[in-house]
Amino acid sequence: MKKLPDTLFGEFLEMRGNTYLAADGYGKMLEYGNEKIVLCGKNLKITVLGKRLKMNYLSGTKIGIDGYIRSVEYEPNNT
Repeated sequence: MKKLPDTLFGEFLEMRGNTYLAADGYGKMLEYGNEKIVLCGKNLKITVLGKRLKMNYLSGTKIGIDGYIRSVEYEPNNT
């Protein structure tokens, strides 16, 4: 059976509690700080707000974020 690409259906987010977020399909990082990270994908822009945020990994369009995540905001990417 052929494996489908991870980003076939657009952006993908996975959260584990409020301390870890994995994102796939986000090709641009618009802002990076320890309290705010903004990622931009083909269809969505997400803003991760919290404390002590840091990139756990970055590989192509995949990113892992650790820290205390207070909120995740979604908005259409109209660019």
